[in-house]
Amino acid sequence: MTGITIRPEYYRSAFTGFAVSAPAGPLMLKAEAAANMHQRLSADIGVEPEGWREKNTILYMAGAEGSLLGATVSVQAMQDIVLDYEESLSREELITTATLAVSRLFFNETVKSEILWYAGLNEMDSMIKPQLTWVPGNGFQAAAGGWFFLGDEGQFGQYSDNNGIFMSASYYF
Repeated sequence: MTGITIRPEYYRSAFTGFAVSAPAGPLMLKAEAAANMHQRLSADIGVEPEGWREKNTILYMAGAEGSLLGATVSVQAMQDIVLDYEESLSREELITTATLAVSRLFFNETVKSEILWYAGLNEMDSMIKPQLTWVPGNGFQAAAGGWFFLGDEGQFGQYSDNNGIFMSASYYF
C-alpha cells in the first residue's frame, strides 16, 4: 500500500423546529422541538458497509427558569429519539437528559458564580461545570472553572478520564 486517499463527501439534511416561551407567575416556561431528517448516525460496520445509517430524529425539551434566594435557576428535561430504530446503530433509540443551572451575581454584579449540571438518565451519568467569572468593567473579563464527568458509560460517563479545569482572560474593545 502506497498511501491513503481521502475524498471528502458532503451531504445535505433538513432540520426544522420551533421554540416557545411564556411567563407563568414568577417562572418563565419554555419548550423547544426539532426534527432532523436524513441524519447520518454511526452504525456497526459489519452490518452497514459505510459505517453509518440515515435516520430521522426528533429532539424536544421542556424547562422552566426563575429566581430563588437571589439566584437564577433553570431546569430542563430533554429527549432525543431515533425514528425507525435499528439495532445496528451505535447509539440508543432514546436518550433522556436533564439539566440544572444555577447562577448568582456578587460584588455589585462584577462576579458571577454558576454551576451547570447535565444528567444522563439512560446510564445515570453526568457532567458538572462550575465557573466563576469576574467582569470589573472597561471590557475586561476573566473566568475559571472546570468540567467533571461522572459515571462509567453513557453520553457523559464515557469521558470520565477527561476531567479538566480552565482559565481565560478576555479584553473587548
